Amino acid sequence: DRGQMEVATAFDLVAMCAYTIKTTNHDIDLFTSAGTLIFDQRNNLVKTALEIKADYLMFIDADMRFPKDTLKILMKHDKDIIGVNATTRSEPVKPTAKNKITNNAIFSCLSLNIIWSIIVYKA
Repeated sequence: DRGQMEVATAFDLVAMCAYTIKTTNHDIDLFTSAGTLIFDQRNNLVKTALEIKADYLMFIDADMRFPKDTLKILMKHDKDIIGVNATTRSEPVKPTAKNKITNNAIFSCLSLNIIWSIIVYKA
């Protein structure tokens, strides 16, 4: 169902938050934005992050899986923006991002799912 988080995603989210709080000096705030217009949801969540002066912002879709040390790994890169290449849900597993080379220029296209949840970090 739209707007509901998968059990495995919820488990991964709890494990990641607990691990990050135990192993770093960061606080974590969780926010959600339900709806069907992903751009509105993300914009609303970005506004919230700016209002609370968050240092980090992470979008998580309702069906994503990730290891507990994901945030530490991402923060270690020390970059302003980091994107991931999600995979398809069915076999054979393939990346959802596609590159197209035209006249020696590379264009990328990434399919997106409806966002359900966000993590905001404050140092």
